[in-house]
Amino acid sequence: MDQERVPTEGTEDPAEPALRGWWRWVTLGLFGVAFFLFHRHAEAFEFVCDDAFISYRYSKHFAEGLGLVWNPGQVVEGYTSFLWIWVGVLAFKLGIAPEVLSLFITRLAGYGVLGLVCFYGWKRRPGSPWAALAPLLLSVNRTFAAWSSGGLATQLFSFLALGSVLLFLFERRRGPAGRIGIGSALCFALATWTRPEGVLFATAAGLIALTDVIRGRKPLSKLVLWAAIFWSLVLAQVFWRHSFYGYWLPNTYYAKVGGLRLDEAVLYMRIFSLEYGLLWFLPLVFVPAIWKRRAQDLLLLYCLILFSAYVLYVGGDWMEFRFMNAPLPYLCLLLAEGLALLAGSPAQLGRRTAQLRLVAALVAAGWLFSNTLETVLRDKFPRGRSISDVRINMSVYSSVRRAQGEKLREWVEKGLLPEDLRIAVGGAGALPYFSELYTVDMLGWNDTYISHLPPVERGRIGHEHAPPFEYLQAQRVDVIDALNTPIRTGDPATFPRSIEKPYYQGSLRCLEVEPGWYLVFATAISEEDFERRLGHLRRVF
Repeated sequence: MDQERVPTEGTEDPAEPALRGWWRWVTLGLFGVAFFLFHRHAEAFEFVCDDAFISYRYSKHFAEGLGLVWNPGQVVEGYTSFLWIWVGVLAFKLGIAPEVLSLFITRLAGYGVLGLVCFYGWKRRPGSPWAALAPLLLSVNRTFAAWSSGGLATQLFSFLALGSVLLFLFERRRGPAGRIGIGSALCFALATWTRPEGVLFATAAGLIALTDVIRGRKPLSKLVLWAAIFWSLVLAQVFWRHSFYGYWLPNTYYAKVGGLRLDEAVLYMRIFSLEYGLLWFLPLVFVPAIWKRRAQDLLLLYCLILFSAYVLYVGGDWMEFRFMNAPLPYLCLLLAEGLALLAGSPAQLGRRTAQLRLVAALVAAGWLFSNTLETVLRDKFPRGRSISDVRINMSVYSSVRRAQGEKLREWVEKGLLPEDLRIAVGGAGALPYFSELYTVDMLGWNDTYISHLPPVERGRIGHEHAPPFEYLQAQRVDVIDALNTPIRTGDPATFPRSIEKPYYQGSLRCLEVEPGWYLVFATAISEEDFERRLGHLRRVF
């Protein structure tokens, strides 16, 4: 059997003699540059996303003995990352603010992903500067830097997924007489507990393992054992979810996905390609698998293809390529290896000068072409998804909502607002978390009734559901956050007096809670209840 034409167990190419020496120090130096660039890049994009406070609220309630619930007594799985919830619980048990611990872990996970990419590159091309190309590409990527912050489980998931893939390759090198180790199965399960998409990476590894079984490199029993360990852990969490919450999938799936969104997905991927100039370079990711036909290249390509197909199905995400953070390491590794194969190693410069010049010219032309194309098409796509804009918007929004939630809690503690005040919000992050009030999430992320309603409109992913006003009445909502900023200062004459929303059309209320501080909102309670609960406050309109 021709071993060059089938996946092999090696994870590195033979090193050339000229690479044994100062080239190694050059490569290590480039690794250091990559870590330095990433450190400065991640610092520049540090922020806490408003959505992070959703999981913190669940963690807080569990730490207080209320269970994994959104409101006390309301059983709904409004979070996607099961493992991330326990990070928040640990923070409360240690007396640390959950946003502090989560930011530390996300940054640490970012360093971990970069370290794994460096390790893989070195094992693949020991001592070659080409090993540093993927880490350098990753370190300057805005999406990767931004989601090494934010307070979400995004980067932890990327680290666990990549670590599982590389551990699987390490276990696989044990040869035909070896076994498919259980370590990678456990790690894939942890990744899936972090985000359900971990199943995609485990599936990619399973395809490689199945190929090994078909070609006689591994016994079928070992693959069955590997799969059994993975699925037993994953299904244990799935069955627990169904027994506790009553659904097989997280409630966020019903609130955000709602079927194939191919138009939105294509737009999302086109913007991503334009943003990073990938349109011309993308064919390079197929070069390693076609040229070498090695298992590690095929596995990286499977991971990239499967996850991209998933992103196409769900339509992407409005928070600046957050879903593309997980496949970024595989994309960078494949691009770097494709360029390395085309250009050759530094030891071959003497006899490959013409080829190297050709590759350099093509790369330069591709870069210019992709950026020119981006400029031409810039006005044809919404450019508000750039991380610099969205990161600032999300950070400011989170800060504003936190301040408003803290103000509401202050007014409750002063006795200016009822302790059992019920609110309905569109942004169910920092404001509900810091106010600690009973909250109806009008987008349905934390409400099973709203999430299973038909979308009221097609638009931003995850923002297409809204409750009927009758539902808010049944929930006895005192304050509907119709303006997304219920607390205001300044001249009340400048405040909006009516609103047209799918869940409410009509006049707004404005109450002066403290001198110069106003609560502007809609209400779903009767006039009699309004006077009884909030009638002690001066009504402006």
